[in-house]
Amino acid sequence: MGERWADVAQAQLNPHGKGLPPVELYCVGRWCFVNDGNHRVSVARELGFNDIEAYVWEYPEPPIEFDPDDIDAMLLNWERHDFLAKTKLDQLRPDHIYEVTVPGGYHYALQQIANYQQVLSRIDGEPISYEDAVTGWYDMYFEGVTLKLSDMELARNFPNRTLADFFVWVTRHRNEMEAEYCQNIRLTQAINQLEEQYSGILGHLRRLFRKPFKG
Repeated sequence: MGERWADVAQAQLNPHGKGLPPVELYCVGRWCFVNDGNHRVSVARELGFNDIEAYVWEYPEPPIEFDPDDIDAMLLNWERHDFLAKTKLDQLRPDHIYEVTVPGGYHYALQQIANYQQVLSRIDGEPISYEDAVTGWYDMYFEGVTLKLSDMELARNFPNRTLADFFVWVTRHRNEMEAEYCQNIRLTQAINQLEEQYSGILGHLRRLFRKPFKG
């Protein structure tokens, strides 16, 4: 990943560049883990930076000792508990399928619901309750997106991931495309681009693994 590291370093040092987005950290008590931005953290350390911009998800230190190797499982449990406590989705939609396997997915949903509430309130010209925002987000947005994702060839190549995982992946990718191209991007465009990118990688891996080993 040397080339990627060098690109990040160049972007950090370019005074006329647009800069790099904040890294994402999970902090559990005194432990901090990089969720997104390992190259940016490595470059900042090498360049002697004293600080770095970051989005930080903070969790209280657990009452018992924990193994940092199991941090994903612990964060997922905490995030899911927090998500359901705030949204009451398990009560509003008992058969809901919003279950992610990667930390950050529940926080991402909370951000989307908050944005959805603001948009609906602006459109209707009056405040929309959080409960209505939750059910509207789930019924109209999440289920609408996952209906398209259920036919996604890419999803079948990752059987251990859920539709909610792909929902987060695809909608984040669409947001990145819209920021890059400064225009609205259809969901199908984001899906097609992801499938094109990863079908090539998966095809290469399949061909590689079909080759016989030589002793």
